[in-house]
Amino acid sequence: MATIQDFEERIEKQKAELAKLEAKKKELEKKIRERNRKWRSLVTHSAGESVLSAVGCAWQELDLDALDRFLASHADEVSDMLTARGSTPENAKARLDARKKKTAKTEPVADGGLQAAEPDSENSDW
Repeated sequence: MATIQDFEERIEKQKAELAKLEAKKKELEKKIRERNRKWRSLVTHSAGESVLSAVGCAWQELDLDALDRFLASHADEVSDMLTARGSTPENAKARLDARKKKTAKTEPVADGGLQAAEPDSENSDW
């Protein structure tokens, strides 16, 4: 027959195992937050490049306040067209990767032609 001490020992072992699992969970949550922060930055960078390309100016020429006003005044018009509602970070990263592959195949050059793109060394992990 099991004793109270046997049960107490089992409880302590399970508490220790639970503490290990909680620590692993916190570490995983931290890694996911860091990954999502990195992915958000990559998507934001890509969106900014799209704006510069569409507007046809260099980054230092872009008036961010004017861009904010323009987007605010046209938000209702473009919101549904530009958003993927309910998308997960993994879905967004997959779309970014697909876009990167598509644009990496050919990029416009100054004379209006196309040239093969060089891989972006800072983003080599995608």
